[in-house]
Amino acid sequence: MTPSNESLPLQPPLPSPLHQDDAVSAPEPVNEPPWDGAWTNVVPANPMGQSFIAKDPYVVSVDVEIVTGNLGQGGDHLILRIVSAEAEVLAETSMFVEEGFEGWLQFRFRERVRVARGSSYVIELQGSGKVAFGWKYGRNTYSGGSAVLLGKDRPDIDFFFRVNR
Repeated sequence: MTPSNESLPLQPPLPSPLHQDDAVSAPEPVNEPPWDGAWTNVVPANPMGQSFIAKDPYVVSVDVEIVTGNLGQGGDHLILRIVSAEAEVLAETSMFVEEGFEGWLQFRFRERVRVARGSSYVIELQGSGKVAFGWKYGRNTYSGGSAVLLGKDRPDIDFFFRVNR
């Protein structure tokens, strides 16, 4: 049989097994206000993150909005983690991002990450040290948490992010 350019009909996705606590309770935590140009370098020497309050019992992926801050670095390997209030790493994923990228970057976890509704978590973002990218932020634009810079809580600013179920 020869390959064809004909599209096959799409099949509906199989339903995932639901548990009683899987019901959607509220919109996902997001912070995507208009950008005023503020960003900070994503480097290991600057432990950074964004706290958020979980609205649903699972996280499938997290989006962060980044900008190439320093051309000539050739891109970088970025790591994103979900960390509990007790500093336990619940999930980690990573990807290589090409130099010149600007916009929303989605980090998908291999398996959905179990979280507790109403509990606080931190999205941590780290680079390899090439200082290629910056994470965009705004002035206190998310009421459910705050940015973490140099390992310290910064309630006056929030990084741009979206938590996806």
